[in-house]
Amino acid sequence: MKKNRIGLKIFLLAVAEIGLVLLILFLTMMIDQRICAALFSLCVVIAAFFATWCITKPATKKRVLISSGCLTAAAAVALCAVGGVILYDASLIINERAYYDENYRDENQPFTDGVYKLEGAEVMFSEKNAPVIAVNDASLYPLASSIINSFYSRTAFENCIDDYFISAFSPALVLEENVDAVAIVYEEELDMFDGYEVTAIPIAADAIVIYSQSGTSVKSLTRDCLAGIFTGKITDWSQIGGEKHEIKAYAQNVFQTSGRMLAGYLDTQLSGYVTETYFVVNHFSFNQRPAAYRNVDGAVGFALMSQIDERFKNTAKIDVEGVSATFDTVADRSYPITSAVYAVTREDAGENARRLVELLTAESSARLYTANGFAAA
Repeated sequence: MKKNRIGLKIFLLAVAEIGLVLLILFLTMMIDQRICAALFSLCVVIAAFFATWCITKPATKKRVLISSGCLTAAAAVALCAVGGVILYDASLIINERAYYDENYRDENQPFTDGVYKLEGAEVMFSEKNAPVIAVNDASLYPLASSIINSFYSRTAFENCIDDYFISAFSPALVLEENVDAVAIVYEEELDMFDGYEVTAIPIAADAIVIYSQSGTSVKSLTRDCLAGIFTGKITDWSQIGGEKHEIKAYAQNVFQTSGRMLAGYLDTQLSGYVTETYFVVNHFSFNQRPAAYRNVDGAVGFALMSQIDERFKNTAKIDVEGVSATFDTVADRSYPITSAVYAVTREDAGENARRLVELLTAESSARLYTANGFAAA
């Protein structure tokens, strides 16, 4: 009877050991499949060794505990490797924060530290007469917050944040007769107002910046070269005058405003970019998605000019058709991939909405746009 109990305990320990290893493998798989594969191979080798050890000699509690400890140690090493891979990978990633940083909106709320306020601007709107500012693209959030910072009463705004500033809207909001509103939208979004009587006035301009790792030998790309890169037809830098090295085209933002702007300029859908596998817990399956830009040899990516900040300091801007993206070249549209930013109101907009548009188009407001990464219209 005693031997049976010992045998049962050994069996339960072995089952627990296998369950622990499978759980670790599953969790690791969701984090990084490469480490999962390495861990699985390591565990199989160790498990096979100790299984042989326990089979060829009497299986004892001590032997099972030793094998369990070795497998647990192997799993710990793999998990540490996962952490190392994730930290190293994160250090290489650069993206448009507006779309991929959960803290972006909180950091760019009106009247928070770091949000620009136009110097010398006079408060023009109080709780009683403030028009609604509506934006439907996260990259325009800091600009809208700066507008509120500059021309709106802080006390009134804090009491009526949901009335002043709406970050997701439909054309109906701007068109409602009982709402005095100004929509801030990119040129590519103007078609949402088709069929409605609105006034759209350009106030600023943004652009798509093409960038690569610092030190790249390619300084300028033509439209055809860009189309080849972002459709997978050009796969090596030597094909476009650079050193022989595989091109890694990144387009994590392919479905965002910048992706639509680049696709519109190239007149083709983007494809052939680097993808990554991720685990979908709800469906218990693996899917593919565009990978975030990694600043490695051969990499090339794109972003809105307004999203370029200190995180891009180790990248090099690539000209398009021999023209560099600057405030001047974007403002006069000599840079090829530009998009105007419009203030949209109803044709019969109220007095306060019209007054806000006048402020936004005034020459004195130019600094409001450049401080947020846009060119003044």
